Amino acid sequence: MAIVAVLILGFVVEPVLLGVAGDIGRFGPTVGAPNGVIGISFGDETPLEPAVAVLVLAGWVAVLFAAAAALLERRDLV
Repeated sequence: MAIVAVLILGFVVEPVLLGVAGDIGRFGPTVGAPNGVIGISFGDETPLEPAVAVLVLAGWVAVLFAAAAALLERRDLV
């Protein structure tokens, strides 16, 4: 389920968001922020600065780890 969700996010949701609202799509976890780190731009949209892109990616990691910790807390895995 998680793999399918990541694939849908990377191949459908984020490219559509980049096409419709590029200013918001630049902060996405699979296309926008990683391209800011390596300096690739889409069309006339400018990518994020590398330092900002690294901070955005660290923020996404923190949010996903917090969500995983909350789910782990609710589930009894023992």
